Amino acid sequence: TGGADLFYETSGFLESMTTLFNKGRTDELVVMETRKPKWNDKLDAWTMDFKGRVKLPSKKNFILVDHSEDEERSLLMFGKVTKNRFTLDFREPFTPTQALFVALTAFASKLAVT
Repeated sequence: TGGADLFYETSGFLESMTTLFNKGRTDELVVMETRKPKWNDKLDAWTMDFKGRVKLPSKKNFILVDHSEDEERSLLMFGKVTKNRFTLDFREPFTPTQALFVALTAFASKLAVT
């Protein structure tokens, strides 16, 4: 995969999460994906339903959903509400610290811009 794998202990053996996923053993993992936007002909733009929580378009806006469940159940929502403010909504399996760290990744590409 080119990146560092995280490891999960199962039955006394260490297997990478990637290996578990590739073997189809996702019942032992929480596999998340970004909800895909839908095209809106009226707006002539890609859109996502943030349930009224996100007010401004931004490339930083995203929603994480559980890959194995109903895509309508959001695990984490992050988006822009004013020029300099963002909102972060989350539920289990995220802790507040984990949710914050995931949200901060939306700014990663901007940190090097001067």
